[in-house]
Amino acid sequence: MSEAQYRCLVAYMMYWSEWEGCSLDRAIKEIGIVISREDVIHELFRAGYDYDPQLDRIRNTQDGPEDPSR
Repeated sequence: MSEAQYRCLVAYMMYWSEWEGCSLDRAIKEIGIVISREDVIHELFRAGYDYDPQLDRIRNTQDGPEDPSR
């Protein structure tokens, strides 16, 4: 996965995934990523993102827990 593909994938999963029909699998296909889904998830993890398969979303692990006072 190229750096440009990685950046596009993170943007897709963080901001565009709220649209109906958006998913990790669709993002991989639309962006043209040729490595396996498992490798994509591993690369996201190495970059500091956790993938939640139930929500089909990613979360930046460096953000920490949500602040309930906000």
